[in-house]
Amino acid sequence: MRALTMYVTVLPMSSTTYYCSPKANSTSPAIVASRVIQLISGMGLSINGKQTFCGDFIFSGHTAILTMCTLLIQEYSPKRLYLLPPISRVVSIIGVIMVLVAHGHYTIDVVIAYFVTTRIFWMYHTMANNSKLKVSSRSALKQGCHRLGESQ
Repeated sequence: MRALTMYVTVLPMSSTTYYCSPKANSTSPAIVASRVIQLISGMGLSINGKQTFCGDFIFSGHTAILTMCTLLIQEYSPKRLYLLPPISRVVSIIGVIMVLVAHGHYTIDVVIAYFVTTRIFWMYHTMANNSKLKVSSRSALKQGCHRLGESQ
């Protein structure tokens, strides 16, 4: 989903302090490989000066990870750790605010990331908790054939 949004919408740099690798006028496997290695060695962070891709803002991966962690903690943490979900929400909100304050992303990046992440999480859990979807395809087929035979 993030790759699709990055492909269809390119935003300008949100901060003038970010270093971007110069554009290559020609592309070869060696150039692609060297940029991939540079990106992996910098772990995608701009702190170490290894920022390779510029304009890959929509949507915020930082916000998606923070939101997903909060949703997982909220859904799966034991009830006895009742303080953990609100603490994770506060930490997540502070993290998103820090990304915005540092000009790491535009506000729309954060909003889209929150929207996409929560919807995917909720859709998955809705489908996972649907009893009709928990039946294997063979047993569902047998039940369907059995019902078909009863109606005749």
